[in-house]
Amino acid sequence: MNAPLPPYASVAAGYVFEPSTAHVLYRANLDDAASLELYSAPIDGSSPATKLNRTPGPSGDVAGFVLGSGLVAYLDDEPLSATTEAFVGPSDGSTLAVRINDPFPAGTQRGSVRGFDLTPDGARSRWVGA
Repeated sequence: MNAPLPPYASVAAGYVFEPSTAHVLYRANLDDAASLELYSAPIDGSSPATKLNRTPGPSGDVAGFVLGSGLVAYLDDEPLSATTEAFVGPSDGSTLAVRINDPFPAGTQRGSVRGFDLTPDGARSRWVGA
């Protein structure tokens, strides 16, 4: 489902099959040894895997993800590497994900999203910030 891995790369445990789009979603450090990013690949291998998150900050990671009716919600420390934020987008990568939490104030005491969820039908999401 993905191209051969670079020598430094690995796929994290916890891949998920998305039946409504026939894709598998997984986290891997394919582009940067220090960053776990979120990928989606068709189960039949008909096209290469698509990175779902935007490019994270230095040593950024997609901390986790959940699925709901063709959508994926995930936590990532983009666009500010010191802030974890919640994003949602199509699980097949057909469009970019959008941030769903309110912007956090600038400055040294930045907030972060600590938890998130997506309803099974993908109609609603919720997040908890600090």
